[in-house]
Amino acid sequence: MVDADLRDLLYLAGLFATRIPPIDALRMVTADAATVLGISDRVGTLAVGKDADFVVLSGEPFALHTRVRTVFIDGERAYEPKSAGSSKVIRAAAF
Repeated sequence: MVDADLRDLLYLAGLFATRIPPIDALRMVTADAATVLGISDRVGTLAVGKDADFVVLSGEPFALHTRVRTVFIDGERAYEPKSAGSSKVIRAAAF
C-alpha cells in the first residue's frame, strides 16, 4: 500500500465516522479489514498471541487535531515524535 492509499483510507474512514458510530468506522479499517484480507489471526485487534502493533493517539481517532503520540510494533516502541523544545519568537515592526 502506498502512502496515498493510506491517506485515502483514513479520509474515507473519517467520512464514515460522520455517518456511523466512530467505533464502527474504526472496526472497518482494523478488524474487518484484517478479516477480509485473511490475516485476522495476526492483526486487526489486540489479543494474546497477535502482533502487538498499535498507536497511542492524543484524542479521538478521527478528530481533526488528533496526533500520533507513540507507535508500537510487535509490542516495542517504534516511534515517538520529538518534542518541539523551546521556541524563539521574533517580532518585527510593521512598515
